[in-house]
Amino acid sequence: MKQALRNEMRHLLRWPEVAVRAAASRQAQERLIAQPEFRQARRVALYWALPEEVGTERIRKACHDDGREIAVPAWQPDRDAYGFSLWFEGAPTVAGPLGIPQPAQPIWVAAAAMDLIVAPGLAFDRLGGRLGRGKGFYDRLLAAAGPACKVGLAFRWQICDRVPMEPHDIRMDLVVTDDAVYRAVRATGA
Repeated sequence: MKQALRNEMRHLLRWPEVAVRAAASRQAQERLIAQPEFRQARRVALYWALPEEVGTERIRKACHDDGREIAVPAWQPDRDAYGFSLWFEGAPTVAGPLGIPQPAQPIWVAAAAMDLIVAPGLAFDRLGGRLGRGKGFYDRLLAAAGPACKVGLAFRWQICDRVPMEPHDIRMDLVVTDDAVYRAVRATGA
């Protein structure tokens, strides 16, 4: 079920024209920047966007302009996993194992130290469900994040009725798209 949805979303993410995707990416980023959770966050973890994902360059600039700390995923070969490294504007980067930029000289920071973590995904639902690319890298980062606000950043065409979730999958607190903000409602015990 997850693999079928992944295949469908990979195909869907290729169709928008570059101009449509760029405009929607700007709108999604501006919508996130306007959220109170973002405005209150002093330490923000962001991903480096792949061509078919919502970009993060406007969010990085807003963080830099406001003096917030920025962290990005970086490969930790000794752990065979990703961790977060602080990133500074203009600092040199290298291609990580998946070809995604990461700091050339990582300065590791715990996921639990972040106030807000922005995560990519192939699909999201209105309840905070997130479908990743299938390797579990981001779920492991998010699981270590503790109380940090977890935000899925997506295009409106990435929203599904329901994302299949397993016990190890991490729900987003917010899902922000170019046309909406979905806040996950958590069940509370009596």
